[in-house]
Amino acid sequence: MMKDICKIKDEIYQLQNEMMGYQDKIKDIKDVVIYCRRDIDESRNRHIPDKGQLRILKDWKRHDIVFCNKTRGYKEANEEVNKQIMVTFIDCPGSGKTVTGRHIALLFERMGWEVIPVYKEDELVRYENGNIRQMFLLNDVLRSFALDLSRLNNIVSCKKNILNSINNRSKIVFTCRKTVYNEAIGLKPFVLEHIVDLESKTNELNELEKIRILTSHCLKAGVDKKFVERPFDYLLEELNKLQKTNTAQYLSLVLCLVNDRKLSKENLPSKNVKKNIYNSCGLDRRTADRKIIDALSHIEGTYVVMIESDYSYIHDSIYEANAFHYGQVFPEQILEYMPRNCIANKVMVFGNTSYDALSIQITENHFSKLA
Repeated sequence: MMKDICKIKDEIYQLQNEMMGYQDKIKDIKDVVIYCRRDIDESRNRHIPDKGQLRILKDWKRHDIVFCNKTRGYKEANEEVNKQIMVTFIDCPGSGKTVTGRHIALLFERMGWEVIPVYKEDELVRYENGNIRQMFLLNDVLRSFALDLSRLNNIVSCKKNILNSINNRSKIVFTCRKTVYNEAIGLKPFVLEHIVDLESKTNELNELEKIRILTSHCLKAGVDKKFVERPFDYLLEELNKLQKTNTAQYLSLVLCLVNDRKLSKENLPSKNVKKNIYNSCGLDRRTADRKIIDALSHIEGTYVVMIESDYSYIHDSIYEANAFHYGQVFPEQILEYMPRNCIANKVMVFGNTSYDALSIQITENHFSKLA
């Protein structure tokens, strides 16, 4: 009898040990589930979903093959980003501040940093992760054509949170047009504390550097030499061809132009705006919205890029060339549909139309609409 009791006790003890083992395994499984849920939550909270971010970085890399790193401006920019936590590149439109920032960001990505393009100042705080090394890139930090005081006030109000969120494992690269920089510098915003002027006397491209850039573009990407020498003339010629050969694609760019640079099936201009532009471009007003979005998809990577759920211009130069090209013929629609800062900087009342500045001259019969 005693032997049976002892045997039962041993079996119970063994079962208890096995149960404890199962409990440990259950705990491990719970930990894995918690980790997975946390990972899912972090993915949902990312600025760009993984596929979107990969698509944007892939597009950056595709254009980066022609980047020329043999200029003094690039050397200074790279050195400053490595030394500082926060740097702002300034220059005139189309002079290379965006591609320089992207190239340096891609260098950091190769070293294991997470690269995050952001579009609003509060996203610098929202998507910060102190456990990993991160590189943020924010273009036109104070807007494109003129200083946006509302944007500046937002940045100033976020200053404490931004500075608290970044550390030695984070870097932020801003870009800013020199005209906007000149307006803002008197206000001493913290985002302009460390700058690299890519068009300063020491960084201005010399003849050798221009030849290197030209050679890089022509050899690596098969780019027409004329594009590098006179980019806006080339872009206007291409827009002329597009307007004549594919009305839907050209019209889709114009809709993007008047819709604050964003266009998707869920984000289109009003019916009245669409009606006027369809008439101006000569496209049937009954054309389905789907056809317009499909037209944009066919010029993705050339004129536009997908940002989150909207198409937008791949570069400011395309946006400005499009505004100039369309505005030369339909200035009244530029005055009616374009933002005020664009009108203030790109519309001329007197003087000669400038192809270099892409300025649109209006006549006296448009003065009332301008007022």
